[in-house]
Amino acid sequence: MSLKAKIIHEVRKTALVTIYFLIGFNLLALLLALMAPGFRDTRTLFASATVAALLVGKVMVVTEGLVSRRLSRGHSFLRTVLTKSVIFTVVILAAMAFEEVVHGVIADDLSWSAAWHHLREEASWARFTARSVYLIVLFGLYSFIFELDQFFGADGVADIVLSRYRQPVASDVWVMRMGLLEDVSPDRDAERARMAQELYPAIERVVTEHGAELEWYSGKRGVAFVPDGPEAARQCVALFAAVQHVLDGHADVIRQRLGVGPALKAGVARGVVHAVEVVGQETRRIVRDGGAVDVATELDQQNPQAAMLFADELGDLLREAGLAPQPLAIQSGASAWVMDSASLGGAA
Repeated sequence: MSLKAKIIHEVRKTALVTIYFLIGFNLLALLLALMAPGFRDTRTLFASATVAALLVGKVMVVTEGLVSRRLSRGHSFLRTVLTKSVIFTVVILAAMAFEEVVHGVIADDLSWSAAWHHLREEASWARFTARSVYLIVLFGLYSFIFELDQFFGADGVADIVLSRYRQPVASDVWVMRMGLLEDVSPDRDAERARMAQELYPAIERVVTEHGAELEWYSGKRGVAFVPDGPEAARQCVALFAAVQHVLDGHADVIRQRLGVGPALKAGVARGVVHAVEVVGQETRRIVRDGGAVDVATELDQQNPQAAMLFADELGDLLREAGLAPQPLAIQSGASAWVMDSASLGGAA
């Protein structure tokens, strides 16, 4: 790294840390001004908070590396964060006490011993406790962010914090929640996960070929999103048949490794779904949520047969697409439309 790049890096890091403590300390000053108006002149209180933030920002950048190297050896993430927050709080409280003494010597013309005596006499344990709790939380949050930065980098931490709140993209889609008809026993979860990895490429391929997007596939359940349009109903039916064909091709392996048959069932709903970007360590994926996802999940859970169960309001759209759905009452007392294997065969 060049000298110019090092200078820019240090200035940027120092500025961010200073801004963090500038906000944090002035917020503490505001709380003290509101809760204890006679504690000190307001202008002096905020000026002290600003100066403290400037000093602490640079000191934290210089000493952070030394403290981190000592604490990170063999310590858990949580222990490191808590220990650092306590250490920093003790140091800052000591600095604040010293600042009070200096203020007495300079502003009130007291001797050093008189200033220390005045500090002990006027000390409020309630105010001291409140300060301590606030600072532990302030430094705890700082240490937490700093430790995350070691794993993800500054840009990664920003992505993790901000990505969920970026403007989501809303669109009308058909949500198809699908999965095996029979439940896989919990003792075969590891095998189910391995099967999911093996089958995912084939299932993702057929989903893409039918103009849909696969949200995820766990070997037992999966979610596909079909864009809304005049052909969406038939796309869902064709997609269901294609996924079933993939499972049929691995029927013997599924029975042997999971102890269940390859029969597929699904719940389908239509509505507005919001797509948001979620960022994690070395991952970046789109997650979709909305009421239609919940309805499709409920239909899938209540579907008693190897068929597609459509939300009640989709009946007219299915018939307009030339399909022949049959009404079905489900456990919740609501009604839905089912496309059984015979109807699916003709439609697909």
